[in-house]
Amino acid sequence: MKRILNYKTLILMLGVLFSFTSCLKSGLDDLPAFEEAEIANIFFEHRYLDSDDEWIDGSEVVKNQRLEVAKEINGNEVVVIITVPEASGTFTEEERQKVSLSNIVCYMNISTAATIEPVDGAPVLGKPGDFSTSRKYKITAANGKTTQTWTIRITELVLN
Repeated sequence: MKRILNYKTLILMLGVLFSFTSCLKSGLDDLPAFEEAEIANIFFEHRYLDSDDEWIDGSEVVKNQRLEVAKEINGNEVVVIITVPEASGTFTEEERQKVSLSNIVCYMNISTAATIEPVDGAPVLGKPGDFSTSRKYKITAANGKTTQTWTIRITELVLN
């Protein structure tokens, strides 16, 4: 009986050993190293605390309101007009009036596998920041060699 148990244990251990190894050691095709360092799309939103909604610990819930964006790409510059939508739900008229270029959140779609970083004190993407002046971002392509510096310029914030 012990001998059968030892064989089962040995077979199980060999199975585990082979499942954690790879049969393919070489001959893999290299994935393409994309050379594009472009901005495909840009988005802005306003974030605010909702005093009528709270987490289980009692803290207020952060809500976001996407802002309407009209953009024009000229070379390495994105010229943007932002329109604040009408008040609706928790996005009240009082909250709507608080929307300003000095405290909005920006995020972008960029080229496949590229990276992006702020330049010259530009706000970190995905966090509230000041876009009242032109801001620059450096995009590095997936190949690690191609870089382009892009300027984001908001020309107008429209509150209908």
